[in-house]
Amino acid sequence: MQLSQLMNGSVDGRALKMKSVRQNGTMKLLLMERSLKTEDLARRLNISVETIRRDINELEAEKVIKKVYGGIELIPDSRRVTEMAEWEARLTNCHTEKVQIASRALEFIPDGATVALDIGTTTYELSNLLTEKQPLCKGLWL
Repeated sequence: MQLSQLMNGSVDGRALKMKSVRQNGTMKLLLMERSLKTEDLARRLNISVETIRRDINELEAEKVIKKVYGGIELIPDSRRVTEMAEWEARLTNCHTEKVQIASRALEFIPDGATVALDIGTTTYELSNLLTEKQPLCKGLWL
């Protein structure tokens, strides 16, 4: 699952097996709705209630969310919430130009290349286009 799918709200539960992706999906939904019921969240992310409860416990320990009876609420002054909101604002700012830059940059990347990207909204757009290059290196280096 690409981050763009999650950021655009099309959450495919089958792809939400990775903890970080599930937790980001939870935060995305919380940003939009401010509170969620545990069972509804599990259903929407297509994961078990036990799995979502473990994720909720971790997010609460990070002081990102607050557990309430039957669900969770957003802690509005959470750093993670601020970062996600800023990311979304940056992602939509000059979006057309970012996609054009990414498309042009893609032309310079040969098939089979190993590509290292830094964090940023334009490089994020490039990462979405890299699936057009075959084969890609399957390793991940941080």
